[in-house]
Amino acid sequence: MAPATSSFLAAELCLPPSLRPRHGVVSSVDFRVTEDARLAAAQLVQQAQAEAAGIREQARADALAALHDEERRIAHEAGQLLARLREREASMLEGVAGLAVDLAHSIFDRLLVDTTARERVMAACRRVREEAPPKLTEAVAWLHPEDAASLAQEDALPWELRTDARLAQGSCRLEAASGEWRADFSLAAEALRATVQQWNAPGGGATEDACGVGQDDELDDDPDQEEEDGEQS
Repeated sequence: MAPATSSFLAAELCLPPSLRPRHGVVSSVDFRVTEDARLAAAQLVQQAQAEAAGIREQARADALAALHDEERRIAHEAGQLLARLREREASMLEGVAGLAVDLAHSIFDRLLVDTTARERVMAACRRVREEAPPKLTEAVAWLHPEDAASLAQEDALPWELRTDARLAQGSCRLEAASGEWRADFSLAAEALRATVQQWNAPGGGATEDACGVGQDDELDDDPDQEEEDGEQS
């Protein structure tokens, strides 16, 4: 036992570590309360950790759902924007196509105005010559009298030339034993104009011969009557 250190201290007890209050012979209600509090605190910590984990998991799920909703919203808006852009592009292209057709018509009309009568009939004759076989029997080319008079020496045709006032100017009709071929500059010009106009129509396409040339196996007019009405050039 240790000596006294003060006038009111009679003695001091020294306990070995094995006899501490938690394990030893000294017990108290306060010690039990402290132990219960420690256990309760541990349970509270575990419960808080579990709740925190649940909150984190829920927050992660909510964030993913919000992200997916935002992606769908952006995709929907992008689709609508793309559709509007395509509509505007189609409208713009339609307007440009209309302007191009109008410009083509203006140029075409100007070219028609600048084309002389001789150039028109020679174009019809060239077209007939391209369509007709190279060798024909009893071939006769019929032109309007004014067209025949406008031809120069170098414009001579490889067939016998006759005139017919009933023919439109700028047209040529070739008759032979094997058939008949016709070309009309005015009809070809109108067919070409219609073809240009169809460029601006969706799915449009020319269905008629833009050259105004055709071959008839059966003659519409009596050749003998035409020879009586026409004069040989």
